[in-house]
Amino acid sequence: MGISRSASTLIAAAGKHVYNAHPYYSKDNFVYRVVKEYTEIAVAGLPVTDKRLRKVMVTGGGIPDGTWDADLIADWFPYLGTSFYQGEIINKSADKALLAHGSEGGLLTIKNACVTRMPELTFGAGETPFGAIEFTGALADGADQDDADAMLTYAETGGTYANTGFSLANILTKPHKVTLATHTGFTDIVVADSIRFIPRVILSEVFFPNVGLIGYRFEGVEAELRFTPLGPTRAQIISAMKFQGTGATLGSSEHANAVQATVVGEDGVTRLTAPKVALKESGFIYGKPLRTGELVLACLPSFSSGSYNGIATLAVA
Repeated sequence: MGISRSASTLIAAAGKHVYNAHPYYSKDNFVYRVVKEYTEIAVAGLPVTDKRLRKVMVTGGGIPDGTWDADLIADWFPYLGTSFYQGEIINKSADKALLAHGSEGGLLTIKNACVTRMPELTFGAGETPFGAIEFTGALADGADQDDADAMLTYAETGGTYANTGFSLANILTKPHKVTLATHTGFTDIVVADSIRFIPRVILSEVFFPNVGLIGYRFEGVEAELRFTPLGPTRAQIISAMKFQGTGATLGSSEHANAVQATVVGEDGVTRLTAPKVALKESGFIYGKPLRTGELVLACLPSFSSGSYNGIATLAVA
């Protein structure tokens, strides 16, 4: 006896993704998941007897196609500048929808999504710029958990795969140089492979047991720059680290020793500016690799007349 199945229900197709009304493709699979969390109901002497629904979230994530675009950058890196201060609810204004348009015509809509993981950036000729991004969806504004379509909708029709603004020319793969202001030997540094910018946002849930997950609260942001330089001498690296000698007293401020870092493409475009960076790690390798190992720089917040200016800015041109 065979097992019956209907081929018409099997879908394997790519998607165009749209966040905050700005479309993009992905390099590979972009995965969406609905996740439920439970309260365990236990009775003494018995195993767990029930699981009661406590919280629901929807996640979506993958690696974008590599298009270097001002709207996408603004959407995906909202925490680097001054848009949010600690404690603010990041989706307190109008909901931002995240949509997946299947190439077969289906349409998935997450009604209230926010970026919960910013993508790592790689500036170099051998890779496209973006690492994985992650979105998380909460209850739509004004919705109750038991409302129909409170968090997402899915339809077999309505999707439009074509992205009229897509252009291969906008996918970024270029050599870049980095400059650390005022450090001797660190002007227009050529790097061995690429320059990596690794941001991390710290968020906390806005969750009420009688309501559900309604969003996220901004708690902080941090970032690192990483690259292997070709040029600075070992003596110049030691001097730039400020780990011994003048200015290296235990308890001293790294902010006082920090300098501006800029990442500039071979086309002359300054794509990343970090106003305050401090050299955090360096190494010396004895063996086949280059003697100068990877440098790690901590990105610190900048201030102007007491006002917070963020930790980095990104630009298209």
